[in-house]
Amino acid sequence: MNMDTNKLSLLISLLVTLSSTFFATCKKNECIGKNYSFKTNWAVKQEIDSVSVGDTITLFSKLNQLDHNSNQNIVLGSNTIVGTPISIAVLRGLGVINGAVDSFDFVSIKGRITTDNSTSPKSIMQLFYQEYSSNYEFEFSIIAKKRGIYALGIPDAIVKKEILNGCNDGGAVVLENNNLNNNMYYYQNLYYQGSQVPINEVKHGFCFKVK
Repeated sequence: MNMDTNKLSLLISLLVTLSSTFFATCKKNECIGKNYSFKTNWAVKQEIDSVSVGDTITLFSKLNQLDHNSNQNIVLGSNTIVGTPISIAVLRGLGVINGAVDSFDFVSIKGRITTDNSTSPKSIMQLFYQEYSSNYEFEFSIIAKKRGIYALGIPDAIVKKEILNGCNDGGAVVLENNNLNNNMYYYQNLYYQGSQVPINEVKHGFCFKVK
């Protein structure tokens, strides 16, 4: 897909990447156990619309382990993977976006954020929660290296839990941005040319300017 010319949703492409990345590791004829459904939030600590080169922005999330299928709290345990891709894009003009992973340095505080060469390493990183005191959390910082107007996109996450009988529990996390101001006017003006940004992208994105 040519992200510079094809105006398909950034988050739709991320969701495709998410599915292919995580489910490609599943074994053929693998037994499937319980199916979880969680809902939680991520947020940017600095609710600002601009920073300077060298400044740090910190993102964080704690997984709410209330399963909406059973209405029970689930203890996932240390044999669980909870992960999602994160996109980093620079908005270069009307309807044009480019991968911008190289515009930032990444520092993991809780969890893990890594480059995945099997996807699109210039625009997508893989983000994983980590267990802390029975909670699953991520927290990481990005340090701005280049000027520009940027969009972060974090779609819903995948849960994969290995259990003793050879089956795998699994499921999904509805993972939405919790910032009061996610500055999507940048995205609306530069990418959608003034048209309304789809609500799904508003819920999963955050934009800011590096001066």
